[in-house]
Amino acid sequence: MKHHNVYSEIFDPYHNETQVNGCLEDDIIDIYSNIKIGLLLYEQGHSSEAVWEWKFGFEVHWGEHATSAIRALHSLIYKLGGDIIEREY
Repeated sequence: MKHHNVYSEIFDPYHNETQVNGCLEDDIIDIYSNIKIGLLLYEQGHSSEAVWEWKFGFEVHWGEHATSAIRALHSLIYKLGGDIIEREY
């Protein structure tokens, strides 16, 4: 069974066109970890701080992971074959 956890991408196509490797597992963990901070704040009644955390994190960290993961998952599903996930998992 071939796993598709690691993918290639251009991290910053406007400033550095060097190809790098991304990792779906790392992307999902980073997105979850960053969003969880805001969720904990929100649950404690600090909605303004939660929104600030989500916005700041999206701009500087987890937004990159989210867009990269979406691109990789889209490629897995629609470019490598729509049934690839069912066949392998």
